[in-house]
Order: sequence, then C-alpha cells, then structure tokens
Amino acid sequence: MTPSEPRSIIDLARQRLAAELAPPAPEPAPAPPPAPEPPGLSDLPPAAREAVRPFLERFEVRRVTLLPPDAPEPEPPYGRGEAGHRAWLLRNLEAQAAEHYRAGESDTPAEPSQPRRRAVALTPTGRVEIRRDGPSRWLLFVGEPPARVPGFATPWYDHARREAEARFGCPRGGWRFD
Repeated sequence: MTPSEPRSIIDLARQRLAAELAPPAPEPAPAPPPAPEPPGLSDLPPAAREAVRPFLERFEVRRVTLLPPDAPEPEPPYGRGEAGHRAWLLRNLEAQAAEHYRAGESDTPAEPSQPRRRAVALTPTGRVEIRRDGPSRWLLFVGEPPARVPGFATPWYDHARREAEARFGCPRGGWRFD
C-alpha cells in the first residue's frame, strides 16, 4: 500500500470532501489573437510563406498611425508634374554643371556611354569582348577566338564592363566600341 492510497473508508471520504471543498483551479488565460498576416502573404508560394513565418512570429508592431480615409496622399520626394521636375533639376544642378564642364563646348559629340553592338579590350589575361545579344542582354566573351563566359548575362552594359574588369583585370588602353 502506498502512502497516497487511503487506509480506510474514512480516509477516502476525507479526500473526496477536501477535493469538493477546494477552490476551483484557475482557468488558463485566453491566448491573444494571432497577429493579422501582412497583405500579400497568401499570394506567396507555400515554401516562401513557411520561410517568412519565423520572421513574422518575432515581428512586433510598436506604433501604428492610422490616417483618415479622406487624408491626402503623401507627396513623392520631388513632387508631381512640372513643379516636381523643376525641383529635381534644381537639386541636381551640381551634377548637371559637372557634366556640362566635362563635355565642354566642342561641336563633337561626347563618346557614347555604351557601345551599339560590342566593346573590346585587351586585359592582362587576354582579349575580352562584351557583346549585345538582342535588345536587352549583354554577354562576355574571352580569348582568341572568342569563347562565351558561361553563366553570365546581364541587361546592363556597365555591369558587364565592371564584371569583366573584376574577373580579367583592367584593360590596357581602355575599351574600344564597335
């Protein structure tokens, strides 16, 4: 017989009476409602939704400002329309002045910022070409005869130029445009 078992009917009655007279156990506090999901979460694929969930569990909104429905929409950084364009011009006068100074007042047009079809350079590792492939793709080619660099294509010439210089070194004599 274990110490918690009653030894007699009287002990059994005492235990039942103590259980009935004991105050009821406090009910657990209701769990707070789940935070609303951000808009667009349901549009994500299931794998992406599961990847975002740990972040959302730790995410806490501390302050919310609700605007009335008839509040005007905030202005973009430079405003709208002609007035916004003028504000943008005024804020960028320094850059415009520097560009004008670089171009000078010569009648010859400045060198284009990107080639029409191809740029060629001799780097410390050999000949490198950046070729336009279609209307919006640039590819890298290396060697003689040129062989395409696998796994590289970009919509920006400047990105292709920087990548070529990072991989193969700065060109001797600059880039020649075709």
